[in-house]
Amino acid sequence: MPTSEKNNEKPLRGFSSRRQNGIHFVGLSSGGASIANSEIIGLDIGHVHTGMARASTVAKLAEPLVSIETARLIEELTSMINQGAGIIVVGLPRSLNGKDTAQTKWLRQFVGTAKAKLPKVHFYFQDEALTSLEARIKKLESKKHLDEHALAAAIILQDFLDNPEELRVAV
Repeated sequence: MPTSEKNNEKPLRGFSSRRQNGIHFVGLSSGGASIANSEIIGLDIGHVHTGMARASTVAKLAEPLVSIETARLIEELTSMINQGAGIIVVGLPRSLNGKDTAQTKWLRQFVGTAKAKLPKVHFYFQDEALTSLEARIKKLESKKHLDEHALAAAIILQDFLDNPEELRVAV
């Protein structure tokens, strides 16, 4: 997390921060060159497969990459971080009424483990409601062979990029 809650420190350079109703909202500010010029990775994590997408903080246009085995995700993310990725956006599955599910709880634990193994990168959650359905529709409409999981990751990432920074939820 870009702030130290114990010491009430200010956010790290390049971030804005505020609390509302017990939720810590963190956003990118224009002052952090290293974060502001980094690549953002979007993930649609499942038990077996994970869709991956990317965008630069400059272009702010998500592009689907690939789908990989979730067991290899930390290894792949480590490589991407070494190549300049500084932010990871993870789709957060919830029920349609906004409540956590068993999948949500599993994902939060998985991301907690990933965050511990990748301390130099900043993690965010993005609601992934209906992104799989949207990805399926886009895949059917497209004449190209698209990876549905990667397409869902791109939709999640684009939703994150399109959200006002003050509404982004840091992990």
